[in-house]
Formats: sequence, structure tokens, C-alpha cells
Amino acid sequence: MTPEQISRIALWNFPVGKVARIQVNVHWSLLLYALFLLYQFRHNAQLGLLAILILWSSIFLHELGHCFAARQQGGSADKVILWVLGGLAMCEVEQKPWPQFVVAIWGPLVNVGLLTVGIAVLSPTLGVGGWVLPWRPWPAGATGLGLEALVLLVRINMALTLFNLVPAFPLDGGRVFHAALWAKQGFAKAMKTTIVLSFICAALIAIYALTERQTVLFFVALFVVIGAFQQRRAMQMGLLGEGPSEPPWARSAQAYERAKAGRADDDDDEDDEKRPGAIARWRAERAAQKEATETARKAELSRRLDEVLARVSDVGMQGLSDDERSFLDQASAEMREKKEPGQT
Repeated sequence: MTPEQISRIALWNFPVGKVARIQVNVHWSLLLYALFLLYQFRHNAQLGLLAILILWSSIFLHELGHCFAARQQGGSADKVILWVLGGLAMCEVEQKPWPQFVVAIWGPLVNVGLLTVGIAVLSPTLGVGGWVLPWRPWPAGATGLGLEALVLLVRINMALTLFNLVPAFPLDGGRVFHAALWAKQGFAKAMKTTIVLSFICAALIAIYALTERQTVLFFVALFVVIGAFQQRRAMQMGLLGEGPSEPPWARSAQAYERAKAGRADDDDDEDDEKRPGAIARWRAERAAQKEATETARKAELSRRLDEVLARVSDVGMQGLSDDERSFLDQASAEMREKKEPGQT
């Protein structure tokens, strides 16, 4: 299986409909998690189906919170992908602290609203206590379809709120924390601080998972580590910065346009104007990152070569250090390899 085929499988999702001009897609991992939940609730299939329905609905409303916040801030949002660790709202909003903060916080606020409603309805029956926490025993008084649904509503949204407010990328809490620091420290310094905090949070989650034998939390820690590395790499490649709304896939638009230019001339104009899909944007971003890395490497090679050649001019080949000689040999070999056949 080729890397391209693996990436297609990893990113595969399918459309399920539109809400308020927002395309809703479901990632295959969410279906896999639904099967896991059914297994967990195998002794009570009705409760398992309720858990799946409420989980999917809560994640969907969470992502709509991001989308409507982006529109309220003058941005746009036209697609949501629901997956096992939450969702991905394709939002574009001005790259300034306040709009970014508002868009990031509104997802968790939706979950807070849902669990608050559930607690308000259930508190006369169950009181307000530890039953709201997902890891506590099921409350004895919560029997019957209605009460069970409300308890699940509270617990699922409590879990989503706590999960998303962890101050680490790529979670909402990381974006909220970064936006809050951004206003005081500037974009770059706030980004570096948040990335470091993300790695710390991942380590703490992994330690807790080890001590409590919570296998799922290991995947959460890995998810945070990958997200932090991606943010750091995107920043190093110049794909992140303060200014007008311009997400990473848009900053690699040149790569996308080059690919699009190769299509048949009889493509419809309307088709040409469509924004690329999630996979196309991901591929364009990867291509742009690869191109930027190679450009930076060549620039550094050229700079170092100029320095060594200047040394040769001053002191001759005999005056070069072993490191400089080795570099000169490597640079010469690379240049020879890049010559076209027949060149001398």
C-alpha cells in the first residue's frame, strides 16, 4: 500500500447533509467508535444507542458553535467533519486575537450550555453531585429512558468540555490559550508558549493514563503531541502568522493552482472556481511545506558555499578545516548529481 493510499484511507469521510449552508461529513473513525460504544453497552443496547446519538449530536452542535461564531465575526464556515476525537470546522476568520478567541471558545460553550440544561432538569431528582462526572458510578435514581438520556447528555458534554479546554494544540483550549496570550505577547511568542504547554499537557495525560491504566488516554496524549508538532512545523514553514484570514491551505494556493492548471481545458468555469476539498487542501499544504523546506535548504547551502569559497580565496584549500572540506565535497557531489545527462 502506497503512502498516498494510506493518506486517503486516513482522511476518508463522507457527506451526510447540509445545515445552514454548512456541509456535514462523517469520518470513518466515528463509526468505529460507535461500534466500540455498542460493545461497552452490550448489556444495555438501548443505552448504547442513546449514548451514540447524544455523542454525535453534541459534537455536531459543538462544531456549529464554531461555525456560527466565525460568521458572527465576519468570517465564513461552510464545512464540518465529525470524527472520533470531536470534529473539524472549516472556518475562516480574521487572524487577530479576539476573532480567534471567540471562534475557539464557542465550541466548548455550546457543551457547557447543554450540560447546564441537563443538570438544571435533573437536579430536583438526583441533586447536584458527583453523578455529573463521566468516570463516577451511574446514579441509582437515573432509571427510565428520559432520565438515562439526560444523564448521558450531562456526562458526555462534561467530558467534551473538559477535553476541549485542555490548553494544548490542536484542542480548542490550546487555541483559546494562544489567543489570550497573543493579545499580550504577540503572535509568535504566544504560539511558542502554547506549543511548549501542549507537550507538557501530553506528558501529564500520558502519565495519568499509565497510572490509571486508561488506554484511551494514551491515544489522546499522542493526538496532542501530533497536533503540537504540526503547529510547530507550520510556524517554522511560515504558514502561521498574524494578519488577514489565510489558513495554511490558502497559503499553499500556488501549489493548488499549479495542479489545477493541468486539468483539461474543457472543465466548467464554475468547477474551476470551487474551493478545493479537504484532501486537496491537505495535499497542497504538504506540497507547499515540502517546497518551502527544499527552498530553505538550498538557500542555506548556497550561503554556506559562498562562505567556504571566500575562505578558499583567502587561505587556499590547505587552510580549510576538515568540516569545511567535507562540506565542499558534499556540495560538489550534489551539484554533479543535479546536472542533466550530457552536461559537463
